[in-house]
Amino acid sequence: MKPTEFSKKLGIPVSTIRYYDRQGITRSERNEVNNYRDFDGRDALDIYNALLLRSFDVKLERIIDTDFDLNDVDEYMANHVPEMEELIKREQMRLARLREMQFYISEMEKGMNEGTCMTLSASYSIWTFNNGRELTLCEERNLAELAAAFPYSYVAIGIDEKELKEKEEYTVRAGLGILEVNTEKCGITFCKDMDYCPEKKNYGMFLEKEDPFKITRKDLEPIFSKAKADGAKLTGDAIGRMYLRYRRNGKIVYGLTIGIPAE
Repeated sequence: MKPTEFSKKLGIPVSTIRYYDRQGITRSERNEVNNYRDFDGRDALDIYNALLLRSFDVKLERIIDTDFDLNDVDEYMANHVPEMEELIKREQMRLARLREMQFYISEMEKGMNEGTCMTLSASYSIWTFNNGRELTLCEERNLAELAAAFPYSYVAIGIDEKELKEKEEYTVRAGLGILEVNTEKCGITFCKDMDYCPEKKNYGMFLEKEDPFKITRKDLEPIFSKAKADGAKLTGDAIGRMYLRYRRNGKIVYGLTIGIPAE
């Protein structure tokens, strides 16, 4: 059977059939009359078998290996099950994070530049920029863990409590952070030297800035006004996170949320 006809019978592109033929999956021989590969039913079964095993990530050299017996197949699949379960777990986490991002985007659209009272979830942060010192080796290792943990980790920003009280223009530090609950989900264990923020009540807001390193008291005025109206005392550093960089009214902006703990 010629490759084009064989392709139609299998529902597989000719290029795929020729690839598997070159790799030694089929046992076809060239027709002496027209020099075409002459495929038959057994070649079809061998290609289908290869497609099945490749869907489980079995390497082609193992599929071709004549010593790859039933026990080998069973052992491979037994070992592959935990890998697949872990992959599904990770994908489910990514889906949950994606939905969380959708929620935050909708909230940003509704409540941009408005102060509100919210609960700040417990989190860990490493301050990389504008922290005024060199990172320790442990912090560098932790930072690598956080960088590998996207999308469960995020870009964190912070402003010192003293600056919030005394200045009109703030020094904004930045780095990477992650919610404590996500460290458990991802199986991350930090060695030490992490800035831990326990769950607490805070006053915060969604904000868009062309330059997130240039946040002023005027930018955060909705937070101060809301806390004052509620009779709440703000205490502690302002902590926030950047969600996305996007275009708004012809300008590139960063969408972020920032909050200040309250008593």
